[in-house]
Amino acid sequence: MKCPHCNVAIHEGFAQGILTSCGAISRDGHQVSNHVQWNWTHQQCPECYESIIYLVHIVGGAFSERFMAYPSGAVRPIPQEVIDP
Repeated sequence: MKCPHCNVAIHEGFAQGILTSCGAISRDGHQVSNHVQWNWTHQQCPECYESIIYLVHIVGGAFSERFMAYPSGAVRPIPQEVIDP
């Protein structure tokens, strides 16, 4: 993967943990919602030392989605050929 801060290729070595977890809800003997869990993953870039944080959504024990929480977007370096306006 490439670091979204400095755009240098790095090896993934994310630490992870549970942010919050809500058990399944049953009403009148019927399950009305699945178990929902939010996890976090974090890594510090070994080149620029900036943090990379993802949030992972798990519903009913199955992976649902993962998105980058920090930084909000990747930085694209400006090539040297581009002149300063």
